[in-house]
Amino acid sequence: MSTTALPHGALQPRPPGGLLPGAGLSLVVHAGLVVAIALGVSWQRSTPVEFSAELWSALPEVAAPRTVAPESTPAPPPAPAPTPAPPPPAPTRSAADIALERERAAQREQAEREARLRREREAEAKRAKAAEEAALKRQRELQKQREEELARKAEEERQEKQREAQRQENLKRLLAQAGGGSGGPSSTGTAARNAAPSQQYGGILREHVRSKLKFSTASLPATLETVVEIRATASGNVLSRRVVRRSGNDAWDNAVLRAIDAASPLPRDKDGTTPGSIEIVFRPVD
Repeated sequence: MSTTALPHGALQPRPPGGLLPGAGLSLVVHAGLVVAIALGVSWQRSTPVEFSAELWSALPEVAAPRTVAPESTPAPPPAPAPTPAPPPPAPTRSAADIALERERAAQREQAEREARLRREREAEAKRAKAAEEAALKRQRELQKQREEELARKAEEERQEKQREAQRQENLKRLLAQAGGGSGGPSSTGTAARNAAPSQQYGGILREHVRSKLKFSTASLPATLETVVEIRATASGNVLSRRVVRRSGNDAWDNAVLRAIDAASPLPRDKDGTTPGSIEIVFRPVD
């Protein structure tokens, strides 16, 4: 690498005593600065512009700018509707097809009519069978009721016969004791005889027996009559009772006999005794 040779003493400071060039340069610079300041002061001496302002309590509302509707683009014309395809031609039927269709329709109607008639016959048969079963059931119930009524009457008659036989036995024993050993009055006239009852005794006895009657007479006719003969001791104990004339209603007749049994001992007559034998007429309404 080559180097350029510098003159001797180029890099050394200059010797003192050379101030004239520097002083001149300084004067030139300061003069330029004074001129610049003077120009600036003369520019600031121009008359200021005055402004005036009004104060408001609220800022005025500025109307919004009008909206300008964009120009509408005309709609394109509608597309023409597609032309519908013509319907296919109806199939032509021959006279044979029409006749066959009519025959099938008639067969269907006939089948439906026969099915409806069959259902009606079956329903009628079921109703007839149900009515027949109901009638048979009612008949069996009535037959059972009749049998029970007959059995009840037979039992009442049997019990009544037993009670009557017992009364007759008691009567024979009492008569034997009163007559000296025989079943009837003695030939010597020593058997006890009761006097005829008074006129009021029949009503008294009837009311006494009716107080023991346990039978509803609401459904019985007022003309119903039952005549009963009552035999009793002088103290009023019933020896026997029997129906002399029946009323035609066995239930009423038996109810009267049971009431006489419940009324023993019977009430006494005016003389303090009970008539030995008396017939009383009993009616549902006396």
